[in-house]
Amino acid sequence: LAVIKCKAAVAWEVDKPLSIEEVEVAPPKAHEVRVKVPYFCF
Repeated sequence: LAVIKCKAAVAWEVDKPLSIEEVEVAPPKAHEVRVKVPYFCF
């Protein structure tokens, strides 16, 4: 598996709004899994 880029909600400070940012996710290591979570926007 390769490194993937995806969007994530990041909390930089307590009691502040989340920041939507693009992050890189490394391939899973031993005893780890990568899970794809589908979502729907209404």
